[in-house]
Amino acid sequence: SSGFQNTMSSFGSSTLGLSEGFGGSAPDKEEVMKQVKNEMAVASAQELIKNINKNCFKLCIPSPGPSFSSSDEACMSRCVDKYLASWDLISRTYIDRVQKQ
Repeated sequence: SSGFQNTMSSFGSSTLGLSEGFGGSAPDKEEVMKQVKNEMAVASAQELIKNINKNCFKLCIPSPGPSFSSSDEACMSRCVDKYLASWDLISRTYIDRVQKQ
């Protein structure tokens, strides 16, 4: 497992903590919604990274060795760039459609 994955895993391990961080009082609806949105964003980022790792590694590194060749690195870079551009386009299209409803 890569260090980046471990970082993302620990980043996403926070809990909702309904009374923590709110001075012990009941949280207001806006704070809870903000926390839920943050948790969803973390989960989405983790899923994106998992898919990039799975798909780009499979495409660019057919026989893993002790190090990456320059062509392996170039392929991974192009793959990640394309994957992120696609993810961005799909996300913006989805948000536009949701907002129009």
